Amino acid sequence: MQAMVYLCIYIEKLVDKDEKSLIGRSANTKEFGEIEITIENKELIKDVVKAFAIASQVHKRDILSILRQVKEKCKLK
Repeated sequence: MQAMVYLCIYIEKLVDKDEKSLIGRSANTKEFGEIEITIENKELIKDVVKAFAIASQVHKRDILSILRQVKEKCKLK
C-alpha cells in the first residue's frame, strides 16, 4: 500500500508562465499553473513538505532530494 498526499490550491492563487491569471480563459495544451512561495503561504508549503515526509520512506527521500536541490540552487548553508 502507498500513501497518497492531496493538495488543493485555489485557481486564483495560480499564474501561468507569464505570471498572468488562469481565470477567464481556456488552458493551453500541457499548460501548468505556478504558485509563488511567499511569506503569506509559507505555512501551506511547510505542511505539504511535512505530509510528504511522513507519507512513506520513498516520499521522504523525494522531499529530502528536493530540499537539497533548493539549498544548492539558492546557495543556502
